Amino acid sequence: LNYARSFGDHNVSALALFLRRMNESTLGSNNKKMQFASYEEDWVGRVTYNCREIYLLEVNAAYTGSEKFAPGTRFGFFPSFSVGWRMSEEPWMKWEPLTNLKFRYSYGKVGNDRGAQRFNYVQLFNTGGNVFFGRNQDVNFGPLFTEGNSANPDATWEVTTKQNLGIELGLYNKFSMTLDLFKEHRSKILMQRQTMASWFGGGLPSVNMGETKNHGME
Repeated sequence: LNYARSFGDHNVSALALFLRRMNESTLGSNNKKMQFASYEEDWVGRVTYNCREIYLLEVNAAYTGSEKFAPGTRFGFFPSFSVGWRMSEEPWMKWEPLTNLKFRYSYGKVGNDRGAQRFNYVQLFNTGGNVFFGRNQDVNFGPLFTEGNSANPDATWEVTTKQNLGIELGLYNKFSMTLDLFKEHRSKILMQRQTMASWFGGGLPSVNMGETKNHGME
């Protein structure tokens, strides 16, 4: 759903979007064995505003779900916004060589489930081999069921928080320059612990424990 309208010097627009995706795939050379379908769902909203193309504002919000996580943790809310000021369009800023001077700032959160394991929240068991009985292990019984990695029902979205401060400069309609200062913080990265107690006796699930930071200039 889209909406756009102008009120004199003021321009507004809005967007509402719903997306549900189901991905089916097959196994084997004959493509007759179906895998369990994967599902994604997005509810997205956006509102923009500008006044004479000088003062700019955009607000976004996404409510996103993934079947990789347990019920109750499948959906994440990820907002973002950006503001801008085209100083070169101000009536008092009329200098012939200057064709563009814009300042902008954005802040937002993004969710990521690409590294998440499917059914990480369910306790799985593996099969294979046999159990041997007898002094000489000459009697076997199978199949052998073994406990897989422990379940993690609390696993949820990885979250990336991004900030950007930018300046755009244009002169004589021939020279242009853009400077961006950015900062990125990733948290709740899904990863497996590398140490565990010797008495645990099983494999560990992925947990939201990773964190990285990145910043720079372009």
